[in-house]
Amino acid sequence: MQMYKRVCDGGCAQGCNNLGYGFERGRGVQKDYGKAVELYEKTCKMGEAVGCSNLGHLYKTGDGVKRESKKAAQLFHRACDIGGATGCYKLGNMYFEGEGVTKNKERAAELFEKSCNKGESLGCYLLGDMYLLGNGVERDFKKSFEMIFKAMGLLFFNTTSPNTSQSENE
Repeated sequence: MQMYKRVCDGGCAQGCNNLGYGFERGRGVQKDYGKAVELYEKTCKMGEAVGCSNLGHLYKTGDGVKRESKKAAQLFHRACDIGGATGCYKLGNMYFEGEGVTKNKERAAELFEKSCNKGESLGCYLLGDMYLLGNGVERDFKKSFEMIFKAMGLLFFNTTSPNTSQSENE
């Protein structure tokens, strides 16, 4: 954890995020949500999407901060806007459930698609499920299969096509 502290102190957002994660989970340091929140805030202000998503998660669950769904949605929105696939997926989930935002399944589908296109398997899966059930989108079995297949590829093979190969050097 000392390495993460040094790089965080040197202005590396990813180092700050990793240090915050250690404090959130109690990995390598004693669990301290207050420090995790402080580090995630710093990371998010530095423009690192994962820090915004992690901070949003704490506000969504109420771990270390007062539970505020609206603030969580704002943080997921920021993460999504700066390129974070997880932020898009989590914001989509909030729109799907109507938590912290007005329930809007069409908007949820858009966000799931955006997260899926950025490589978030859960976004692909949930969009596929929506197409399968016709829940917020027009029922489309072909699109459902495509999205669920893509989710499996991302999750199990880190690919979206059965013809894509990855080498260890990529």
